[in-house]
Amino acid sequence: MRTKLALVTTAAYLLTGSVACFAQTAAEHHEKAADYHEAAAKSHREAAKEHKAGNVEKASHHAHVAHGHAVKAQEHANEAAKEAAKVTK
Repeated sequence: MRTKLALVTTAAYLLTGSVACFAQTAAEHHEKAADYHEAAAKSHREAAKEHKAGNVEKASHHAHVAHGHAVKAQEHANEAAKEAAKVTK
């Protein structure tokens, strides 16, 4: 995931409680959801690596981060669906 995207989206979420601030179209939301899914996958791989090495605390941290990315991905997917529904009305 692009670091700038993460910082901007996180700042927007903290200020408004919504991921909808900076993504205006369904396509933009899909792109951001994809970025977050990729970040979640990376964190899950790190968690697996740490578990294999016996570092349970680090593995738990990476799994927790992965969960947060997955939640953000779902929020963007939901916003994309809302935008798509506006177009079809």
